[in-house]
Amino acid sequence: MHYTFDNIATFVQVVESGGMSVAALRLNLAKSVVSKRIADLETELGMELLHRSTRGITATDKGIAFHKRAREIMRELDSAADEITDRGGDLCGQIQITAPMSFGTMVLGPILFPFLGRHPRLEVALNFDDRHVDILNEGYDLANGTLG
Repeated sequence: MHYTFDNIATFVQVVESGGMSVAALRLNLAKSVVSKRIADLETELGMELLHRSTRGITATDKGIAFHKRAREIMRELDSAADEITDRGGDLCGQIQITAPMSFGTMVLGPILFPFLGRHPRLEVALNFDDRHVDILNEGYDLANGTLG
C-alpha cells in the first residue's frame, strides 16, 4: 500500500485541530481538500479513522492509535532534520528536491528559505509538480510523495 505524506499530515492536523474546518485554515487549504485527503487515507488504510457527526469529528480507536504513531514519526523527522542542521556545520553543494505543489508552497517554502539563509553555500533546485516522479531516474535527492 502507498500512503501519501500529505494525507497523513492532514489527518494529524485534523485530529489536533478538532475538526476539518480548523485544520483547513491552519493548512491554508480548502475544507474540501482536507476532506478528500482524509477520505483517501481511510481508503488507503481500509478503515474509518474518524467518526463524523453534526456535532463534529472524533477519532475512532484505530484513528487514535494511528494519530499517535503518525505524530511520533513526524516528530522523528523533525528531530532528524534538526540534528543534521545543528551538527552539519556549513552545508555546501547542490541538492535537487521534488514535491507536490501544495506541499512545496505550504510546507517547504516557509522552512526552506530560513534554512538556506543559514547555509548560503547550499544550492537547491526545486521542482513543485503534482505528477508522479521517478526519483532515481530523474536525479532527485529528496522527494515528498508516497510512503510505503
